[in-house]
Amino acid sequence: MTWKRWQRVRQASQIAFFTLYLLLIFAVVEKRLAPALSDIFFRLDPLSAIGAMLASRQWIPKLGVALVTVVLTLLIGRVWCGWICPLGSLLEWISFRKARIRSSSISARWRWAKYFLLAASLAAALFGASPYGCGPHRYLYAHAHHEHPACPVLCHQFCRDCPV
Repeated sequence: MTWKRWQRVRQASQIAFFTLYLLLIFAVVEKRLAPALSDIFFRLDPLSAIGAMLASRQWIPKLGVALVTVVLTLLIGRVWCGWICPLGSLLEWISFRKARIRSSSISARWRWAKYFLLAASLAAALFGASPYGCGPHRYLYAHAHHEHPACPVLCHQFCRDCPV
């Protein structure tokens, strides 16, 4: 398959998952959908799954679906951020020129900071604190289960430079 065709398949995947996400939002808000399906994006997110399992210190079968995302990531690269995540799709579609120029001027040494943040958040999860209340899927899950979602400000830059 050519590079151009892979790019088209990825874009179609982004559109399909983003549409599904929007449909789930409207269905949850209108109370037409059982909460069981509302957490599908949360279950597919490998970082949320690892964080939740480390924080709870147990295997959570519902989050085992994230292993599919990890395996696909090993085969074709950044599946969650580039193919499934609604926030990742939005960040790709709405690209700001100033932000692109500014991010290209960041030294390679500072780009390693995202791996430090990943290790620190996994270590925090290991000690029982789960900092994985980020991302748009968390808002959908929180609304469906009448919880208060975490603040998205912390997640925006991490999702843009996601190491997963």
